[in-house]
Formats: sequence, structure tokens, C-alpha cells
Amino acid sequence: MKATYEKFIEENQVCKNLADNRDAKAIFEILNRNEQIYDAISASDRGRPALAPNVDLLEEYINSRGEATTFDLSSTFHRTAVGRMEKTILKPFGYEPSNVQKSLIAGHFKSASCYEYVGNEEMKLVINAVEAKEDNKTKK
Repeated sequence: MKATYEKFIEENQVCKNLADNRDAKAIFEILNRNEQIYDAISASDRGRPALAPNVDLLEEYINSRGEATTFDLSSTFHRTAVGRMEKTILKPFGYEPSNVQKSLIAGHFKSASCYEYVGNEEMKLVINAVEAKEDNKTKK
């Protein structure tokens, strides 16, 4: 089963004060999209921090909320919570932190954890290639 925000809170009691935080939940949902999970796994398989390909999306979301945001990315606690979210999200796919942090020059994030495939996955991402419609083939 894919990770849930509730599972994130359950596994990370230090983050329980975020249980009703709508911006924290929205960030979790962004990271938990299939495309973002794929990007995180691809980055991990290349030895890059799992968060690297998705930081811009998180920054854009928080910036779009302006002063109404309830999640401050300049807070070390909130940035650490994002890392814990990533850990919860990637675990069902068989990925765990490798105890390696790498520099990440992206907005508020200065470093992030790298992940490695350890097996025991409960889920797999499946990418389907589909044939384009005939009328799309003739367009140039």
C-alpha cells in the first residue's frame, strides 16, 4: 500500500504537531504523486538525493501560499519533516536512507539524504508505454 500522511505522522511522532497542518499535508501529497516518486527513485538510483528533483515543486507550493502558509521552509524542523516524509513515501518501494547526505543547492534546502534500494518492497511503480493515436503520428 502506498504511504499515507497518517502513516507519516504515526511513524514520526516528533512530527505529530503537523497532523492537522494543511500545508504539511499538501507537501506530503506532492511528494507522494507517482511522478514525484518516480523522480525520487530515479535520483536515488543515480546516487543523488531523493528530494533533489522535487524541491522546486515544494518551494513553488509554499511560495504560492504566501503569508497564509502554515509550513515555514526556513525552519530546520520543517525541512527535516520533509525529509521524513520522503522516507515514509519511499519505504514501500524498498528504498531506505543510505546514511549519505549530499549538498543540495535549492531554495531553503542545503542538503538531503540519498536512498538505496534494499528490497522487501511492498509496491512497484509501473510505467506504461502506449501507442499514440494515429492522427498524432502524422503531426510534425
